[in-house]
Amino acid sequence: MKLKEKVVQSVKWLFIAQLSSQLIRTLVTILVIRDFDAREMSFVALSQTITGFLEIFSTLGLNAAIISKKDITKRDLQNIFGLVLVINAVLLAIVMGGANYFSSFYNTPEVADILRVSGWSFLFVALGFIPNAMLVKDMRFKATSIIQVIAGLSGALISYVCAKNGLGYWALVYGGIAYPVIGTILKIALSPTMVWPRFSLSESLRHISFGTYVMAGGITWYFFVTMDIVIAGRFWTAETLGVYAIAVQIAAMSLNRTIPLLKQVALPAFSRSIVQDRSLLESHVVKALKLSIFASVPMFWGVAATATLAVPIFLGENWRAATLPLAFLCIGAPFRFLIELLSPAVVAAGYPKEVFKNGVVISLVMVIFYLVVVLNSTSPALLAAVWMIVYPMLSLHASHRYCKWLQINSMAIYKGIFPILMSGLAMLAVVLFMVLNLSDAMNRALLLGLAVATGVIIYIGALFLIDRKTLMEVFSMYRGSKKKAPAQAK
Repeated sequence: MKLKEKVVQSVKWLFIAQLSSQLIRTLVTILVIRDFDAREMSFVALSQTITGFLEIFSTLGLNAAIISKKDITKRDLQNIFGLVLVINAVLLAIVMGGANYFSSFYNTPEVADILRVSGWSFLFVALGFIPNAMLVKDMRFKATSIIQVIAGLSGALISYVCAKNGLGYWALVYGGIAYPVIGTILKIALSPTMVWPRFSLSESLRHISFGTYVMAGGITWYFFVTMDIVIAGRFWTAETLGVYAIAVQIAAMSLNRTIPLLKQVALPAFSRSIVQDRSLLESHVVKALKLSIFASVPMFWGVAATATLAVPIFLGENWRAATLPLAFLCIGAPFRFLIELLSPAVVAAGYPKEVFKNGVVISLVMVIFYLVVVLNSTSPALLAAVWMIVYPMLSLHASHRYCKWLQINSMAIYKGIFPILMSGLAMLAVVLFMVLNLSDAMNRALLLGLAVATGVIIYIGALFLIDRKTLMEVFSMYRGSKKKAPAQAK
């Protein structure tokens, strides 16, 4: 199978897996958190800032070293596996030993108990590391999609059962740890690559040198994605933080599953593009971004436009305060794909240091804005506005720099996604107008259904009028058709 066909098939499998599992996970999550109060959501959100940061160090970026290297030996895999086991054992010890310190930093005792349970996931990350890396290297995304669906649905089911048995926020904790446990079991079962660990630091150093910048890039990613919760958790009350945390939970639900999977496709695909024919890289990058933006814009901007209806219906009136923060977060969400899909291409081209340097700039700017907002306000909506206003500008600047390193034309990317963004803005404006003007005259559930249907029609219709070629090209990619998209009608 040619690389292009393999990428298309991979994206199709990931899309099917993500769509099916995410619909059920979203429904279950909504059912679980409906009865939570803001304080309970803050407990889970604060503990995730600790485990999320430590997870960056769990692999030292060594998965990128395995995927990018053309010929990887069994001895290489054994050395990497041994190193990853040691690292994750140390991380587990840090979580267990420092649980009380972390909880005292946030002045939230519940965080310590959550960390002592969720910390065990580090061992399962280590055990599934080599099987997962080899599945991705071989681009066996049908297998990874099956793992994604089964692990995701199992975690959601465990959360639902725990919630119905009165376990409160522990339902999210147990469901969260079930995901890596079940995922690791399935990775080992479906991957033919299993090795015994070797503990030779000297032989692992050459892999670490490459992975260090990948890991450093992950650290910068953590700072601008998670430091809003960390800073707000230090200065805001649990109730105020809980409102912001629930908005982040809903907005990031799809991003946190979709982006890592797409990056798994992107890194080996871009690596092979560079090896086989560098001239095809620009075409592959533009198509990947078109596909991602085309799917994400209606989903996230649709949620933003209908948040005033959807939040009270699905989460209950007690979460109405999360409406505006959720809308602002969703408007900025699609711009994440610009950086998240270009950075694997830069890494594959051999410039992980540039990803790190761009990440530092973005992190510093975002953290400064977080601090300004949190220290001068207690408005979750204002904090979410940083993601809506500041982050898109930073992502456009970073994507321009990435294109220079990749030696591709950034205007080709911007011209490719511009019609999609304009169609999304038309959809957002029309649906928002409907919601604001018909909320008092119609049943909310009926209006929500009408708004969704109208949004789909406006989005597809606007794109058809603005750039028919792009619409046909995107549909062709989804179908995996080998035919070229028809020329744009004059």
